[in-house]
Amino acid sequence: INAEYMGSSGDMSTAGEPRPPSPSGDDREAKKARTETKTVRSHICHVDIPVTDLQRAMAFYRAVLKCEVHLNEHGSFSFAALEHGEVASGTGVMNVIACLVKDDSTVGEPTGTGPLIYLNCLGHLDESIAAAASHGGSIIAEKQEIAPWGFRAIVRDSEGNRVALHSM
Repeated sequence: INAEYMGSSGDMSTAGEPRPPSPSGDDREAKKARTETKTVRSHICHVDIPVTDLQRAMAFYRAVLKCEVHLNEHGSFSFAALEHGEVASGTGVMNVIACLVKDDSTVGEPTGTGPLIYLNCLGHLDESIAAAASHGGSIIAEKQEIAPWGFRAIVRDSEGNRVALHSM
């Protein structure tokens, strides 16, 4: 402790005011817990979007999301992965990976019902809505504010799936 802040008895500041007691171990742990940044994992780690025409769906998502869509072929099974970042192994954190999947009975058929997947348009929502309409999709719900979480539009993709396009 710096002596200029302590009185002669060691318990007063130079201004004559009592110093607060030193925090106990329990207090230090509580403060540490309040100030630490917690890494929260996403509970969604992978999404398969069923398609009937893989090439058409790849063109749709390239145009709407302005991202790379990579074709993957493994024997007779083909799918396309939407561009996603890599995460350092061992961190316990995963990026959500979205794949376009054709002819896989476990994934099912394209549908306009069921869970609504939100896809990040990274600030170009208006362009994405226009691209959806011009690449074989249709607008189900126009752009709307979902304050404080940004904006969304709900579209039907080129394969008939209902998806939400989102941007802050």
